[in-house]
Amino acid sequence: QAAHRDGGGLCQLAGGHLMMTREVFMRVRIFTAEGAQEWSQHEDSDIPQEWQLSTVEARTIRPNGSVVTMDPRSIARDVAEKRKGRTTRRVAFAFPGLEAGCILDFRYELYRRTTYLIGGFFPLQLDVPVRRAVVRIKPFLREGIQMRQLTFHCFANSSTTPVDGFYETVATNVRAFRTEPDMPPRLQQFGFMIAYYTDSKSNTPEVYWPEVGKSHAQAFEAATRPDGPMREDAKAIVSGCSTDRERLEHIAARLRAEFRVDPSYSSDSLRALGLREPGNARAAWRQRGGYPSDAVRVFAALARAAGFDVREAILEPRDELFFDPSMLNESFLGTFVAAVRLEGKWVAFDPMTRYLPWDMLPWEEEGVTALLCDPDSSRFIETGLSQPERNVRGRSAEPDLRPDGTLEGRVRVTWTGQLNREVRDALDGVRAGDVDSLVWQMQHCGAPGRLEGTILENAGRETEPLSVSARMRMSGFATVTGHRILLEPEVFQARKSPRYTAGKRRLPVYFEYPWEEADTVLVHIPPGWKVESVGSPAPLSAKGVAEYSQVVQVSDDGRSVRCIRRFWMGRDGSIYFTPRYYEPLRQLFDGVRERDDMAIVLEPEEGQP
Repeated sequence: QAAHRDGGGLCQLAGGHLMMTREVFMRVRIFTAEGAQEWSQHEDSDIPQEWQLSTVEARTIRPNGSVVTMDPRSIARDVAEKRKGRTTRRVAFAFPGLEAGCILDFRYELYRRTTYLIGGFFPLQLDVPVRRAVVRIKPFLREGIQMRQLTFHCFANSSTTPVDGFYETVATNVRAFRTEPDMPPRLQQFGFMIAYYTDSKSNTPEVYWPEVGKSHAQAFEAATRPDGPMREDAKAIVSGCSTDRERLEHIAARLRAEFRVDPSYSSDSLRALGLREPGNARAAWRQRGGYPSDAVRVFAALARAAGFDVREAILEPRDELFFDPSMLNESFLGTFVAAVRLEGKWVAFDPMTRYLPWDMLPWEEEGVTALLCDPDSSRFIETGLSQPERNVRGRSAEPDLRPDGTLEGRVRVTWTGQLNREVRDALDGVRAGDVDSLVWQMQHCGAPGRLEGTILENAGRETEPLSVSARMRMSGFATVTGHRILLEPEVFQARKSPRYTAGKRRLPVYFEYPWEEADTVLVHIPPGWKVESVGSPAPLSAKGVAEYSQVVQVSDDGRSVRCIRRFWMGRDGSIYFTPRYYEPLRQLFDGVRERDDMAIVLEPEEGQP
């Protein structure tokens, strides 16, 4: 398969509004039967809902030169599901009679009316090799406004002067995009171009970002300036506290207890709660409610009232793209947190984040570059990254082993930190009848099994670690061979597939956050059987990156085997590894898997058949 992609944008004034149009054209040559099967159905499903579809055409050119124009009824146009808070449109094509040697092409046009200038996202790479990708843009022209563009992860030639009003960017011979396990976000590796408008004449990070920081600092100072009632409240909140961290924790606790947050950013939704849109932290605190951004400002204002030095820090979450200061547009820093001077350094806080302790940021806001906004000395800082012991999955099980190899007994699982947030998000809205299977899937066990009667604990206390208890059954888990039973005591981890199988790696290895696994399993041995041999595997350690240990013990009466396993990964920010470190990482996880699969041998007691 090889593709030629052409995209363009046009912006012009129409009846007092801006009319923006875009035409997308793609031509694909099919080389194999597998390619024909794959491209018999194709869709573009990432079109922003604000854009309207107009002309949609598609056709197939067969190897004999005949042309089949697609029936318009086979072209689907609808609204795709909401993803990350936004709804997208989808256009889907069904190409008839596709075979090796065919050429297919399709085009569609989009338009949008708007009262403000917006930029655009233009992919230069696809999941198939791209022979030639062309982006032609005719920008809106007005004195004091200019269009800029940035190209990511792909070499492209861009014209510096327009032809017929269009600026052109061309990328050729772009390799197919391929995913790999534990890779960075797609946009961090994917070839694309962004065009945007700006009225700033600054074209260097050293000049541009201090200007942005100064503007934000002035607005933040005014919005978070505490009044008399806030100062009195702050004084009462921190009364009796002995440390600065304790004072901040009390402020966060009061905010969580009294402040109602409407995450929808809808004025109608706010009114339904009996609230108004507050213009500043003082108004938000008086009514004890507002949007998530208002909660951050109230926390900052109360902290200021308690004597803390507070700044606004603007940042971009790293779940899609890693920010770099060379990206000279403040829209690349789309959210903000409160930065508090604590114990001699700036620490970022967003204490109303759902499912997390008061002093933790969402993982996508941890370990990122943030602009500390100051009237005189704005600068970039790094937000902190949680340590593995704050993101723990703890599991305990006490199953009975039956002579046929089946394990059955009670199990308990607890998640903290980022894992708590992840699991609670996954369980939100799940039907009661589906909880057992979903929680079992979350264990990522290597052997088949199921849970029954799952009970959620701390479900109503969102920031507390979520725990579940259930009855676990793993049929035929242990291997019964004649007069022996082979049992892997680490029942949660045994028999898992290798994490990495490829001999080489092209993309970096990237973990979203550090984590720790803590498993304790107590297996009761069936009557008439005894442990023939037992041993603990040697520990593993990658200094400053990961550690693994497993201890296997037989009880004094010989009736049970206890396995205690600990593994942590990512201490001190070790979550991103260039391809040169792939082989050591692969060996590390292969070593963990090998130890998790170690078995003990059971044999019949004397006198047993």
